[in-house]
Amino acid sequence: MPAFLLHATASDECASRAGVPAGFAAAFTRAPGARRFGAVFVDLPYFTAFPLQIARHFRGRVSLSDPWGHVFHTRGVGRFALALVEAVRRRHLDARDDGAAAIAFLGGYLSHHAMDRLIHPIVQRHVREELARSGGWFESHHTEAEKYQSLFFHQERLGHDIMGTAYPRDVTSSFPGASLWAARVPAELASVIESAVVEVHAHAPSRATLDAWLRWTSWYGVLLSGKQGWREGVAALADAAALRRRYYTDTDLAGQVDRATALTLEYLRAAEEVLRAEAIDRAARARFLDMVPDVDLDVGS
Repeated sequence: MPAFLLHATASDECASRAGVPAGFAAAFTRAPGARRFGAVFVDLPYFTAFPLQIARHFRGRVSLSDPWGHVFHTRGVGRFALALVEAVRRRHLDARDDGAAAIAFLGGYLSHHAMDRLIHPIVQRHVREELARSGGWFESHHTEAEKYQSLFFHQERLGHDIMGTAYPRDVTSSFPGASLWAARVPAELASVIESAVVEVHAHAPSRATLDAWLRWTSWYGVLLSGKQGWREGVAALADAAALRRRYYTDTDLAGQVDRATALTLEYLRAAEEVLRAEAIDRAARARFLDMVPDVDLDVGS
């Protein structure tokens, strides 16, 4: 979950860049929250049993994994993007009307794909170094690396530490259907997501599961915007300067995010080409998957 806000912020940066295809630009303007939701979608399964996850965090224990989180990161990640494109086409959705949310969601997902491809190799290097130095759990070192990346990236790009501020809450409350108590992914968007997941994986999380994930993201935003968030922020780090060098400066994280943004723009152009095509044939699908490949996003490439 530490990279959750980094993905949302990176999608904001991409949406503001010149060169976003017209259809996606229109959707991003109309539905920025849906774009952010798409950018964090594959991380939503980590909000399963969220109260238990919080309790484990306070006890210094590794977060629990979730089967859907593993599947969304490692199986058919390019084909899922293509399935989203085709689901939008089948429904004749338009960025200028009620189709904006689904198209924006697709753009957010493409941002996540590009970010993980370029950022996770850095994370993996940190993990290998920590395992060699101190042992422990792979997941713990992965979480720690992503936490520091997110903290220092936001401090640099936004000019301040976001933890304990309104920023996390503002991000999560922008998601379509977000609520602390009655979260519900809008039916049209949920249908597009479900269709794409089923096409790639043969079955999909239930609507109730999607809504639960969405609800717990709202609580996550509230927690990080409060005192507990401040305790997790840069100000609470005893060795912030050394950690910043190691996890941000020396790895050129800012440059990698910029390169991931450029890659996302290429993804968006590939998706727009398929969305506007008169028909989708095998060659069109192959071209898209050459650009947005099936890779292991946990490892990156």
